[in-house]
Amino acid sequence: MDAAGIQQFAAQTAAVDLATLTPRYERNRKQVIQYAELKSDRPIVASAVLAPKFLDLFKDTLGEKVLLVVPNRFAAYVFPALASNYQDYWPMIFEAFRATAWPVSVEVFEVSGKGCERSAFIRNRRRKGVRTRGSGVRLKLECRTCFP
Repeated sequence: MDAAGIQQFAAQTAAVDLATLTPRYERNRKQVIQYAELKSDRPIVASAVLAPKFLDLFKDTLGEKVLLVVPNRFAAYVFPALASNYQDYWPMIFEAFRATAWPVSVEVFEVSGKGCERSAFIRNRRRKGVRTRGSGVRLKLECRTCFP
């Protein structure tokens, strides 16, 4: 199998994994969506977010551009790119990052029709100025191969 075949197989597998997930939306008092959570008992979420149709799942609720954090293989958080307060959720993201033997990253990726690229780090506000790094470089490369 050549590289194109591997990429096609990976995109198909990610699409199948994504189809098994249902986003749970967290809303504030005014019923405005704050974020969507993708969770699974199986370690498929980190690959499911690489599905070519991932953004389509959120276009109607979060917009054409979203912010994505994948703290471990079992969970992902998707925030609206506009008027987002994703930094307020750092305790939840760090807890998910530390809760498993298979952490992925605390980096924030901006996902749009143009593709996926790293946008920021979630900062642990307990230690000002310290950035916590995960293995997001690998995810960044995979994003660029799976998204258009």
